[in-house]
Amino acid sequence: MRSSNLPRSRWLVVGSATVDCIIRGEERVYKAGGVVVYGGLTLLRSGHEVAVCANIAANDSDVIMPLRKEGGQLYLGDNTVTTHFINRVEGDERQQEMPLAARPIERADLQGAVRASEYVLLGPLHPHDIDEDALAWMSSRGNLTLCADLQGYVRRVENGFVRARVSASVEGVLQAAECIKLSQDELDLLSVWAKCDIGQLIERYNLREVVVTKGSLGGYVQDLRGTHHFEAEPVTRVCDPTGAGDVFFASYLSARIVEKKPISAAVRAAARLAAEQVGGTFLGEDILALRR
Repeated sequence: MRSSNLPRSRWLVVGSATVDCIIRGEERVYKAGGVVVYGGLTLLRSGHEVAVCANIAANDSDVIMPLRKEGGQLYLGDNTVTTHFINRVEGDERQQEMPLAARPIERADLQGAVRASEYVLLGPLHPHDIDEDALAWMSSRGNLTLCADLQGYVRRVENGFVRARVSASVEGVLQAAECIKLSQDELDLLSVWAKCDIGQLIERYNLREVVVTKGSLGGYVQDLRGTHHFEAEPVTRVCDPTGAGDVFFASYLSARIVEKKPISAAVRAAARLAAEQVGGTFLGEDILALRR
């Protein structure tokens, strides 16, 4: 995957590493999950130096073992609980539960991980995953390029079930990030909350690009020049779509932000890798499987 002339950049990925229970029909499997796992591994395999900041329980060290094996630098806060997700999957549809949540990632957790002149991928899975003071501190550092997956800010957790709702905390992320990613459904929610369309959102928050995914329908990238559509790569056999969006965004950021590829080339590369993820040939169960 790595281009021969790709500079060795350092990425810091921030968010929850999770124990994911994937339920499809009668099948139930446990995997390591979260943006820090899927996105972190994608960036590592793209040739970058990658650090991960997450909070997990000591007895769940297997969750971050894939990152450790592939050379990731780990900054893990003391915690008694690891975030757990239950994903009930049917096609492109997914119902989620979050029965357990790790404590928020705070400024003190980040201070040892953040270094000068680096890229940051924010991957919170719920609105309280990253403390607002920690986000403000990163935003105030002019030498960081912040990119964010907004999925955690367009959901709430009610009695353990994940529901769609925009959190007021999204304001700070929109002000801090240069590039954001969200699904079409998430964008629709955000547009209602912000009372503006995607173009106005870009102008209001001075965003460089907004990446919108639509599952098997592909998606598009919006910037000040217009809309750049892309198609999803065909998948012969759907193994598990979990993490495909994380893989797509991390691959896109590597190609677009670091390698400076045009949007058309960056989305093609990202779509190919996301298809491999859906088909089970990129980050498969042999890498992510957990014994529970």
